[in-house]
Amino acid sequence: MERSLLKTTREDNIGVWEEHFKTILLLLLETLGDKDHLIRALALRVLREILQNQPARLKNYAELTIMKTLEAHKDSHKEVIRAAEEAASTLASSIHPEQCIKVLCPIIQIAELLQDFNYMETSVRKASVFCLVAIYSAIGEELKPHIAQCTGSKMKLLDLYLKRAETTNSNSTSSSNVSMHS
Repeated sequence: MERSLLKTTREDNIGVWEEHFKTILLLLLETLGDKDHLIRALALRVLREILQNQPARLKNYAELTIMKTLEAHKDSHKEVIRAAEEAASTLASSIHPEQCIKVLCPIIQIAELLQDFNYMETSVRKASVFCLVAIYSAIGEELKPHIAQCTGSKMKLLDLYLKRAETTNSNSTSSSNVSMHS
């Protein structure tokens, strides 16, 4: 069954997709609540294939798909979480950034990210810094009032990661420019 579902997602049979896309998508998203974790992981893999092969069809369902994919990250089974991460990655590159921002902005809690900056576990602190850097990269100076409450050492750490991100972005841009002009 998995193979036939995955094969169907790769086919560009316009008639089938036009007639059944909404039903297939809604069933997949509903299946994310199945008791069997293998079924939930399979549903996410099929969703990822649809995102890769039929991204334009998700335009009207982007918000629902983003929310359901994010919810799947809370699953207690690693296989489901891994499939959710892969689906989310594909989703982020398949959907217009404006749609992603429209959905994600209300759920991003900068105050909680700043609290996590002081969390006991290193991995949580690191994830918090990476999120703040990504937000700063997207919105720039608008983040400054929110991070003004950080201590001097936290600001230095955040500045260091921001500079690293800028350097990485400028290096990847210049290397892609070089390869384009070669």
